[in-house]
Amino acid sequence: MRRTPPALPGPPGTTHLSAKQVEVRRRERYSLRGDVVIRRGGQELTAERARYDRATDTADAAGGVIFSDGGLEVRGPAARMNFKADTGVFREARYRLIDRHAHGTARIIEITGKNRARARQVTYTTCDPGHEDWLLKARRLRLNRNTGTGVAHDASLWLGGVPVFYFPYLRFPIDGRRKSGFLIPKVGYSSRSGLELQMPYYFNLAPDRDATFSPRIMTNRGVLLGGQFRYLNPTNHGDLDIEYLPWDRILHKQRGSLSFRHTANPAPRWNANVDLNYASDKTYFADLGNGLTQTSATFLNRSANVGYRGDDWSLFAQVQDFQTVDPSLPDTSRPYARLPRIVVDADQPFGILGLDYGVRGEFDYFQRRGSVEGARLDLKPSVSLPLQGRAYFFTPKVALRYTAYRLRNTAPGADTHPSRTTPIAGLDTGLYLERRTHWFGTGYLQTLEPRLYYLYVPYRDQSEIPIFDTGALDFNFGQLFQDNRFAGADRQSDANRLTAALTTRFLDPSTGAEPVDAMIGRIFYFQDRRVTLPGRATGTRPSSDIIARLSTSWRRRWTLTGGLLWDPRQHRTDRAEVRLGYRGPHRDLFNVSYRFRRGVLEQTDLSAFWPVSAHWSLFGRWYQSLREHLLLGSLIGAQYESCCWTLRVVARRYVSTISSTPNTSFMLQLELKGLGRLGSQVDALMKRDILGYQPRASGW
Repeated sequence: MRRTPPALPGPPGTTHLSAKQVEVRRRERYSLRGDVVIRRGGQELTAERARYDRATDTADAAGGVIFSDGGLEVRGPAARMNFKADTGVFREARYRLIDRHAHGTARIIEITGKNRARARQVTYTTCDPGHEDWLLKARRLRLNRNTGTGVAHDASLWLGGVPVFYFPYLRFPIDGRRKSGFLIPKVGYSSRSGLELQMPYYFNLAPDRDATFSPRIMTNRGVLLGGQFRYLNPTNHGDLDIEYLPWDRILHKQRGSLSFRHTANPAPRWNANVDLNYASDKTYFADLGNGLTQTSATFLNRSANVGYRGDDWSLFAQVQDFQTVDPSLPDTSRPYARLPRIVVDADQPFGILGLDYGVRGEFDYFQRRGSVEGARLDLKPSVSLPLQGRAYFFTPKVALRYTAYRLRNTAPGADTHPSRTTPIAGLDTGLYLERRTHWFGTGYLQTLEPRLYYLYVPYRDQSEIPIFDTGALDFNFGQLFQDNRFAGADRQSDANRLTAALTTRFLDPSTGAEPVDAMIGRIFYFQDRRVTLPGRATGTRPSSDIIARLSTSWRRRWTLTGGLLWDPRQHRTDRAEVRLGYRGPHRDLFNVSYRFRRGVLEQTDLSAFWPVSAHWSLFGRWYQSLREHLLLGSLIGAQYESCCWTLRVVARRYVSTISSTPNTSFMLQLELKGLGRLGSQVDALMKRDILGYQPRASGW
């Protein structure tokens, strides 16, 4: 009997047949010809002809056979399928992982169950068909979409038709889920450590925990054992990094480092953090950090804190210590430990009579071997009256700062209970004016914002108070409007001064963009600044340097930012910084900057990432100290990027300190999209050293 039935829907779990010709040969056995379609659930098989046995739910198909289950597609000249058991066999077949953009060929492909398959004499790639720049060839391959894992045996990696790596066993992801197994090796070269090879193994311990073991072979130094453990829970997350070099063949000693970071939100409004760090010696990061972490460190932080934030108040408690990596530093040059530090802040805006009330309290206990130690209590209540309208603001504010100490290990006859009480009065006022204007045919809203800030703080003798954590603040635009020129409670500056500042902005009313933002300001002193740090001279100048800042942008491509500190008495620049940046439409970018600080530094910094064709890009950085005539750091590299792989090569030279010997390194990174990365973390280095660079989102 011959007929051409339409494809009819049926109940779930049944198999549906459709063809131009259907012949019933025996009971429940069918012969189908012409545009054959066999469907069951999410499975579909198409062919030119097929024989189907309904009793066993099996089919033998031939002629342009295509099988698909929504995630896997297999094509071949012939196939045998068991739809009920989710199994099948294809010979001389081609396959495709639909969601992964991965495909290949195989002498035999067996579908071994729902979302599972295995193949022999197989290839695997994510490149476009006909342009297989990289290819994984394996004797056997298993694909398990239930676990998101591919496992290859007796495999070789081919690049441009040339075999470059052999893997007796390779486990790789075929979706975004994490899998245990060897990661792609990392290779590099450093003039200090020699040729480097790192073979990381990844442990997927649980959905919220994982670990990586990374032995790193360095031809000049030996084998460094590295490990990382990470966890991520609804209320906390953290990571532990450990490195250990049993014997450094250059320095002839053991070396190692440890870093532990933990962040938690144990309850609403509560937070906690732990930050612990250790290094065996002062040059550890310079020698073994690969330039991707800090290359030099004198002190390493070790702290734990807990905080609470209420509606109008907050609490912060901390214990903090530091490891002094350089043991040759004298005790007096090492930072104090805070055991503990407790800070309470409270603000009550719009209180009685429209006043804003605030109080800040801090308690610290400082410890350092061979030095003055002790407790410090610092209290600062304040009250202000903010008055403002559409075009003005007027805010008088008064505060009282009380600081008391209980000291030990002081010099004979020194006060062990010094204290300081300082009233603080300030008046902050300004205008907000605006007008409409046009520049180069574009309408803008220009603002003019003059501001005056008067501050009075009477002098208090603080020469008997030790310095635990206090230093002079860097003079910047924000410092114009602060009531203390010191950071830390050991000094409260005296003041009788007036700050005058002017800000102007250009706003685009249609987009809200701010193409121009310029500020200028200066402090006028009515008396000398007598409160100083030990060894510093009294401030006698009648006015500060003039400080100016400018930020501009053009067409969302070009940006120019700069700052200037000008001494009008000496007619000279004390500090300057300027940066010009460009962001093009094709990921091209360019940065050039200049930094100057009189008597301290003068540096230039140039970086760029520039596509030169559809696939090739060049990038580099040049970081120079003009004062010391020294190249601080440089890198030059090239990147080739196609649809399925990216190659980055870079040569780098850098110094850890001004007096250290330069280190030269060569790095290579091969990223096979959909398989993994081979080589050093060049992309991380580029993100750090080239301002604005971001790797292209691949979607793998």
